[in-house]
Amino acid sequence: MGETLKKFLVKLVIYTLTISMLAFVNYFVLPPNYITPSLPYLIPFFFLVTFFIHRMLVKSAEKNFSSFTRTYMLAATAKLLIYFTFVIVYALTHKEDAIAFIITFFILYLLYTLFEVVELNKLKNNTK
Repeated sequence: MGETLKKFLVKLVIYTLTISMLAFVNYFVLPPNYITPSLPYLIPFFFLVTFFIHRMLVKSAEKNFSSFTRTYMLAATAKLLIYFTFVIVYALTHKEDAIAFIITFFILYLLYTLFEVVELNKLKNNTK
């Protein structure tokens, strides 16, 4: 594993632990129907997806810029389709938890996307 990927992994672990601690606090603060029972599974899911997408992008950035651009567009499209399918299937199979799940999923999506964009921007600036 390259140095860039190791640094990203450390930052991602710290970020995920911070999100996990905030989720744990919210478990005691928010009413029970606001917390989806799938939250303990969603955080590792986003962690893994973010790590593997970033790993794929770092490897493509090492080749050339056009490869990176193509890989980024493909990864973003695939990720959105997978997320959308995942949310729809869960919402249809767990109707009593659908709203809490969708809101939680969206918040985690925003948090991890923000993190990924910031880190990709740093990667872009370092490769110049």
